[in-house]
Amino acid sequence: MISAIVVGVAAGGIGGFFLWQRSQQSAQPEVTAQPTPPEMLTWKDPAGFSFQYPKDVSVNPHKEDEENYAHVELTQKDHPGKLVVWVKDTTAFDASAWVKTEKRFKAANVMDTTLGGQPGKKVLLTDPESLLVSGTVFDELLFMIETTPTDAAYWGATHETVTNSFVFTPLAGEEQAAGAGAADDASSYEEAVDEEEVIQ
Repeated sequence: MISAIVVGVAAGGIGGFFLWQRSQQSAQPEVTAQPTPPEMLTWKDPAGFSFQYPKDVSVNPHKEDEENYAHVELTQKDHPGKLVVWVKDTTAFDASAWVKTEKRFKAANVMDTTLGGQPGKKVLLTDPESLLVSGTVFDELLFMIETTPTDAAYWGATHETVTNSFVFTPLAGEEQAAGAGAADDASSYEEAVDEEEVIQ
């Protein structure tokens, strides 16, 4: 009888130990692996802008396009859809006027945004196809980022990456002119100093 009681107590103790161990394991928080952010590259365009984009994206600058100042198309073989950065002539004097001139935006959802630090508009179209468009008017040109989000998650995130990193940059001619101007200023300053020394 006593041995049976001892065996029962021992069995209960072992069972209780395993239950306690299991509860301790379940109480430990699960560690969720954080996704690694995609590596980014920077596109610098001669039309006077730059932006960042995922490294796994293919870029086609469409050099054959002689009508627009820029026509940069981004695609990704594993994610249907695309993103195109346009720079075009426009008669609109600002982003608000631009969206009013676009007939396709008539029934679209239009929101305020910024692009390259300039006031802009973000437009969401659903008919005849889904399009996400962000744009601004700067230096009398229309700068527009147009995304076809077939893979909505991927291209929505890529659109945000491009628009958030978009900056305006000096044109090549402007950089040379600025450098020449600085050199001329320095030369003029040195000549003025030399003349002042001669007068003294």
